[in-house]
Amino acid sequence: MRRLSLAVLCVLIAVPTFARLIHGIVDEELVGDVVVQSVGPYRVVMAIDSAANGRDGGVDEVFAVRSETMFPRPVSVRFDHARVLIRADHLFVISEDGRVVIFTAGAQCDDCEFAPNMHVSRFNGFEIIRLYGERPWPHFKPQKKLGTGQTSLRNGGEPAEPREIVRPGRGHAVAPLDGDWYDPVEYWDPCAPDPWGNVPGICAAGGGSSPKPAKDCEAGGIGSVSCSLTGCQLLFGTTPGCSTSCSAGYYSCCYCDGGQSSCGCYKQ
Repeated sequence: MRRLSLAVLCVLIAVPTFARLIHGIVDEELVGDVVVQSVGPYRVVMAIDSAANGRDGGVDEVFAVRSETMFPRPVSVRFDHARVLIRADHLFVISEDGRVVIFTAGAQCDDCEFAPNMHVSRFNGFEIIRLYGERPWPHFKPQKKLGTGQTSLRNGGEPAEPREIVRPGRGHAVAPLDGDWYDPVEYWDPCAPDPWGNVPGICAAGGGSSPKPAKDCEAGGIGSVSCSLTGCQLLFGTTPGCSTSCSAGYYSCCYCDGGQSSCGCYKQ
């Protein structure tokens, strides 16, 4: 009888826990400085300098959301000492002043509602990719400071004016009249080449999904909605890994290609 009672108690504890997992309980939470920035019309990245690693200006975590249709506007914003809540197929950045950025893979998100007084920016795509391990991401540059109002101030205390930023070989980006936005080239450019001239794959041109994976899937495959790699083995060690979550109608596929880990979503 005692064993039966213990078994029933375990079930009563396990069932609500499992239910919370199904509905998106926080899998991981970080605190740190966060940059959210467009790297193309179909991609937005989120870079995190975590407090756990000292908020030293180095990029410790990178996420990206990708869409088949162009995002309605470019974004370039930084939050200091923000909370990052990581779920299976979506993540939030919540700043101390009530601003929220949401990345989602697919439209369904039961816990993406926030209070009306919070300023929410949502980027919905068919995949969210997480890159982890040491990578040659550029450091954060000093943040441009905001004035006391809602618009950032430039020379002489004048409000920022919308202007076009020209990046050699990379087209034009528009800096809108919004104090929450910054000119990317003025403080952080996630697509800057590393010392060897390599540009992160997440910044590659084009949008939408690839017609098929370049290699056979080592993790994931048709029917799966998420996959991950801890890294790829080379003679001198293991290279950084990645993970991805996909929306309905796509399957995940992770594989090693030339020693580099690749995670993505592809149409069923």
